[in-house]
Amino acid sequence: MKFWDCIITAVRALTGNKLRSILTMLGILIGVAAVISVLSLGRAQSARIEEAFASLGSNLIYVIPGAPSAGGMGGTVGSAATLTLQDAEAILRDAPSVVAVSPVAQTTAQIVAGRENIASLVAGVTPEAELVNNHVLAQGSFISEYDYKAKSRVTVLGSEIAESLFGQMEPTGQSIRIDGRKFEVIGVLLSKGTGFGTEDLMVYMPLSTFFATMGAQAGSQGNSLQALGVQARSKDEVESAEQEIAAILRDRHNIREGEE
Repeated sequence: MKFWDCIITAVRALTGNKLRSILTMLGILIGVAAVISVLSLGRAQSARIEEAFASLGSNLIYVIPGAPSAGGMGGTVGSAATLTLQDAEAILRDAPSVVAVSPVAQTTAQIVAGRENIASLVAGVTPEAELVNNHVLAQGSFISEYDYKAKSRVTVLGSEIAESLFGQMEPTGQSIRIDGRKFEVIGVLLSKGTGFGTEDLMVYMPLSTFFATMGAQAGSQGNSLQALGVQARSKDEVESAEQEIAAILRDRHNIREGEE
């Protein structure tokens, strides 16, 4: 059968069964459209995930303490009061692959602004947190070295907590009360979006102020921390930074190789 005869036969078959032909073509079109849509959504989701990770920093390492134990029962990982400011200083001093360290102590507190009253996470941080955690300010300024040394009662708000407390009003320059203590809002962070961390819901203050005003209720008696944010020199040096940090902490806390 010649090629032209094949074409004629195909056309006759299509025109002789119009409804079946239309339904077949419609099924093919819907199938192709569905595949294209799924692939497009997958690429968009992948791009959003990559953007979220990029906002955290590709060379960021988190160090948290282990879990306390009593009577053979283990507690929650990260709740042991074993990580200290001295550990942070040792890592910055002795780990060649590390460029910055951001110690963090935190607790839950009641935040009051005007008629708004919200329970929120409150974190004590150093000025290095802005760089290490890739914080971007939407307005105002971050905690400064002066604020840290002077134990200033100033705060920086995550985007969601700022909106919850002040709505459309300008938060910077306003006063809030944290567990009854008065603080001034000096800045608001740009939103990092949902899915990664709780930065948008956090209230930040100088770590020195945190220890002076809230350390007792957080179990941070003077220098114990809930986490360290560590910035490696580059993403290629993250693995070597992890090894250096582990070695330093093992030495400082008398943990032999092979022990957790």
